[in-house]
Amino acid sequence: MVKHELMVIIAVEGDSVNMTCHFNHLELIDVYLKRTLGKPMDVIYATAYGKDKNEAPEYKNRTEYFQLNNTVMITLQQVKKSDSDAYVCEGTLLRNKQPHIVNSSSFILAVKEKTEDSSSPWMLHTLVFLSLLVVSILGCFFLSHINVKKYCRKGKGQELQNIVYEDMTCNLRSNTMARSNLYSVT
Repeated sequence: MVKHELMVIIAVEGDSVNMTCHFNHLELIDVYLKRTLGKPMDVIYATAYGKDKNEAPEYKNRTEYFQLNNTVMITLQQVKKSDSDAYVCEGTLLRNKQPHIVNSSSFILAVKEKTEDSSSPWMLHTLVFLSLLVVSILGCFFLSHINVKKYCRKGKGQELQNIVYEDMTCNLRSNTMARSNLYSVT
């Protein structure tokens, strides 16, 4: 018994979706992608490695097929809201010269309508760009009205004024002989 998981794919109209089907057998002679619920049909039929490919009229020129060993990837392009349905991959292989159908992956495709609203990604990028531009202009305006050199010199001048030197030699003082040396050790 082969265990299959149900995959859910959510897309927006106009997107492309990939459906990857894994088979346990390498001897596939053909592969089907089928719609199973709303409007049952064979979406695509392809012989081994896509030598021959037939598509349903609703999917004409909207599918791509790729097979590597026992893995098949089918891409549905420009999906429409009407493409929403359950899909299953089936493959045919030969056992004792008799064709046997094997199932692979099952998918549920949900296609949402494309909406035009003001919260689109380009609008967010535009707002961020304009905000950065305004901050840059204000920064340049502010800096152009400040004498930066004046503040730089003043800052260095204050550093020099705040340094305190203590004279530790008492013999260089001329008028302090009358006083006793406060720094001498007795």
